[in-house]
Amino acid sequence: MKVEGAPDASSPPGPVRLADPSPPDFLYEGKGGEPLLLLHDVGESAAVWEPNLGALAAAGYEVIAPDLPGFRSAGARTELAGAWREETAWLDAWLRDGLGVERILALGGGLGGVVAQQLSLWQPGFVTRLVLWDCALPRIDGSAEAMGGQLARSATQLLPLPNPTPALLLCGEPRNAAGLEFEARAPDVFSDHLGPLRMPAPAGEFGRRAAPLFHHAVARLRSKRTAAEPGELRAFVALGSNLGPRELRLCGAIAQLRAEPGIREVSVSPVYETDPIGPGRQGAYLNAVASLQTTLEARALLARLQAIEREAGRRRGRERNAPRTLDLDLLFHGELCIAEPDLEVPHPRLHERAFVLEPLADLAAEVRHPRLGLEVAELALRVRDPAAVRRRR
Repeated sequence: MKVEGAPDASSPPGPVRLADPSPPDFLYEGKGGEPLLLLHDVGESAAVWEPNLGALAAAGYEVIAPDLPGFRSAGARTELAGAWREETAWLDAWLRDGLGVERILALGGGLGGVVAQQLSLWQPGFVTRLVLWDCALPRIDGSAEAMGGQLARSATQLLPLPNPTPALLLCGEPRNAAGLEFEARAPDVFSDHLGPLRMPAPAGEFGRRAAPLFHHAVARLRSKRTAAEPGELRAFVALGSNLGPRELRLCGAIAQLRAEPGIREVSVSPVYETDPIGPGRQGAYLNAVASLQTTLEARALLARLQAIEREAGRRRGRERNAPRTLDLDLLFHGELCIAEPDLEVPHPRLHERAFVLEPLADLAAEVRHPRLGLEVAELALRVRDPAAVRRRR
């Protein structure tokens, strides 16, 4: 059922092919809070979350619990086994274009947990945090996890490793085979995680009904972020890609940054799509900015960024603005100003690039350019070009 007072939603545009393209029935409560997406398992509907809506809304969440389209009959579930990416695209479009959600916390167990994982990788930074339990996981060797049936296997084959999205991992008693497997392997799948945390009941029951415990656990995930340690600087890195699987290129780079010694507290802006400015016919770029705390000196951080580019297939040539699989630029390194033949910080063309300043302003509008003396927000306003640099919704 659709709860009174929920925002309107319409079918998203585009060529996405779905078993059921109509807007889903969904439960909704807590307008104005932090968006929280609740995703049900196979054989269930959004109604499983109904006992928990009031408490979660009171805890500060804007709760969105849709009936997953394509899961309203056994036949539809079978048909979707080979079209999982399209199904996730539908959910992404419905949340962004239908409801106007810009960022969201996603929670799910079982097949709902697989949906949450895929959504977290669809566009880096859209899913801010994950809360997961007893769900299928991709294998480290790239093969699919057997639990969860054919549909879960099809879904997990699309997931790269590791997943850089901050994750709260839950497990409970009594644990079934899926729960045991999830508890053992989930810490290897997520590069930034809290848990697995043991619950005094099955994790699914915890997620649906124990709202105060749930809120406490998510608060722990929030508070995991700590103040800067001695010797650390805040650095900003621009990410871009216009060749191959662009979203996954950005996700992979973020995961590698999070795993790098001397780097922590990696946050990612929303993603923008940008018209290319280089020679010849090129595809559009996806651009984002990452903020990180680091003890690495500027030259060492730049060397690591270039190594990540090479691992993604980047080949630097003489032609400027040529297409590239991955482009990582060091924008700021604290308040340092460095001008050397092979290293210049702040980035010398930062103030000219809307595709850098727009996502940078999302993360750090108040940061001041150490050479120009202007805040990022003001620099972004000077070069804003919504037609050429479009925030992906």
